[in-house]
Amino acid sequence: MLVFLIMGSKFCELLTMLFTLLSFLVVLGIEHSWAVAALKVQCIDGEQEALLMFKEGFTSPSGRFSSWIAGEDCCKWSGVGCNNRTGHVITLDLHSSDSSGLLKGIVPDHLGNLSSLQSLDLSGNSFSLKANNLDWLSGLSSLEVLDLGGVDLSNAWLIESSHTLHYLNLTRCQLQGSIPDAFVNFTSLTVLDFSYNNLQGSIPHNFGNMTSLVVLDLTFNSLEGSIPPTLGLIQEQQRIKHSPLRELYLSYNKLNGSLEKILPQFSELVVLEVASNSLQGFITEVHLQNFSRLRVLDLSGNQLILNMSSNWTPAFQLQTLGLNSCKLGPRFPQWLENQTKIVNIDLSNSSISDTVPDWFWDLSPAMQILDLSFNRLGGELPDLSSKASLITLHLNENVFSGYLPHFPPNMLSLDVAGNEFFGPISTICDMMNEHNALLILILGENHLSGHLPDCWTYGKSLLYLDLSSNNFSGELPQSLMNCTNLSELVLAENALSGRIPAWLGESLQNLAVLRLDSNVFEGNIPWQLCQLKYIMVLSLSSNLLSGRIPRCINNFQVLAEKEAEPSHGYYEYLRYAKVELKKVMWIDSQRHGLQW
Repeated sequence: MLVFLIMGSKFCELLTMLFTLLSFLVVLGIEHSWAVAALKVQCIDGEQEALLMFKEGFTSPSGRFSSWIAGEDCCKWSGVGCNNRTGHVITLDLHSSDSSGLLKGIVPDHLGNLSSLQSLDLSGNSFSLKANNLDWLSGLSSLEVLDLGGVDLSNAWLIESSHTLHYLNLTRCQLQGSIPDAFVNFTSLTVLDFSYNNLQGSIPHNFGNMTSLVVLDLTFNSLEGSIPPTLGLIQEQQRIKHSPLRELYLSYNKLNGSLEKILPQFSELVVLEVASNSLQGFITEVHLQNFSRLRVLDLSGNQLILNMSSNWTPAFQLQTLGLNSCKLGPRFPQWLENQTKIVNIDLSNSSISDTVPDWFWDLSPAMQILDLSFNRLGGELPDLSSKASLITLHLNENVFSGYLPHFPPNMLSLDVAGNEFFGPISTICDMMNEHNALLILILGENHLSGHLPDCWTYGKSLLYLDLSSNNFSGELPQSLMNCTNLSELVLAENALSGRIPAWLGESLQNLAVLRLDSNVFEGNIPWQLCQLKYIMVLSLSSNLLSGRIPRCINNFQVLAEKEAEPSHGYYEYLRYAKVELKKVMWIDSQRHGLQW
């Protein structure tokens, strides 16, 4: 009897396993049939025709539409995405990530025939695409994502019926005039980007009606007036509360009014950028005490006074802080001591007259960009070689003193001009290692001395080198000839000597500015300087040069006429036309006994 029970039990288990396996196979078969059916779904003929007509309106690189072949399933075409059950085209992504794949032409109306389209991306085509109108949007009743960044919309604006949009990017679209009030009816929008246009007028006061808006970017326009008092707030059941807005970008406009009065309505923001406007206000810790989410704060270039108590501990942890041209001083802001996650910080021209506290140099291991320029900050710099993340350091126009310290080996830009540093500059050789990427090195207007170190062998990335107004002596080190991408070499007002080396013209042929004036160079001007085909400024005055000026110098006059901007500063040199340049050179030659 026990044997039968055991055998019966095993038989039941076997039946259960068999039933489970059959059920699994049935489900698998159903799913397989669904998958096969889905694979057989192809795009709609009318939508394929609309795409082919869309393609015909453009000139583009040969490979851009190589997969768009008539008669083949358009759901498999590059940039096209379909619903795998209905076959309707729901995404069209033709953005360009580089200049080699730009689309050129007029955006056709046929796009309106893609009635199920949910996402359209034509961004990155660098104004080579233009839309005469956007009436075709009325046919896209399901559109949620629209990215036309870089499409010329100077003659077009969005129509009022595009209320299904969640994401709208019209950056760099040459938009003009005021922002239409109709946009406040786009209540589904979560991201709205109108940056880098020429929008004028004021920000519509009823922008607060966009109750889903999370990101608003209006930077680089010409918007005027005050920031709307309703922005960042919504009304719900007869009470006011904070809206979902988390990122607000209003920098580089002409906005005015009091910032301190409207700051409380932005306390839920993660990003607040209002740089380079005409905002006013006296900001204390009271105005910022509820900003616990804040990660990016840029108030630069406004008429603001920040007066924080020395024992204030902010509730936020910033990653980016911009307070350029705000009045912070005269004391160094102690409230920064707890900002241990900061990556970028700009306190330039902020009226600070103090010594930088020791804790500041070790504030954040993640710090990449530090700008303390145009203040009255003093003291000696510590050894900075361990700050591996620091790539940009601007300390120019202060009163720092002492020897130059060791700097991080991975720097991109270092500017310590206009201080009181003294001694040799051999420590900069740390930055000139084999794997360096240094672009800008400015040490001018200090009391630095000695011979220039011969450690420029790996200086190929260097674009701008300024060692002027110091006490350097000796000849130019030959390793400088390896800095072949230099655009500006400024060594004026030192005591450098010897002959002007011929390799300046042979190896540094990208030079636009070469200043060797006010040194003690002697001998002839090497004719190889005539190979500097991009030269805009050549200053050799106040030296001990002799002999003839090479006649090919005349070739430089054409370059002086060009109305083009150099890659870096020195815009003042652009005022020299051909006649002016020739006159300056003639006067200088007579002064130093050179023959023209």
